[in-house]
Amino acid sequence: MQSCVRFAAEPKALRQWATDRQLARVRAPYSDAFLYGLPGVVYDATTAAGKLVLVSQDSGSCSVVAEDARGVALLHQLDADLKAAGIAYKVTHDGPDAQEKELHNRSYDASLDGRHWLMLVSTVNDPSGGEAMLTTNP
Repeated sequence: MQSCVRFAAEPKALRQWATDRQLARVRAPYSDAFLYGLPGVVYDATTAAGKLVLVSQDSGSCSVVAEDARGVALLHQLDADLKAAGIAYKVTHDGPDAQEKELHNRSYDASLDGRHWLMLVSTVNDPSGGEAMLTTNP
């Protein structure tokens, strides 16, 4: 909510926010694993709650990758946070990933104050948790 959702399609503002919070940049070759050959910047956004990586692509796409999250709880919290922030949204897909059956994908069409973006949240199907990724796209 603080990064990719707040700064959807605004990479300069997102990077300024990351710099203001003194997030450390992740350098190559480690950043390459998150950028998939695309231009951008990767930050270590780890907190006391766990390991987080913030990926800011030059195109305006943004991802937050969590090392450990519980999928159902994460989705419920995200829905509550979107509502609390006044973000209008519609879930456009909610089900297994077409190629990676161990993943669950939920797609959103979101908007606020004339801005519009798409979101995808991917979580592992394991009830005990695992990696999760939220991505926003202009």
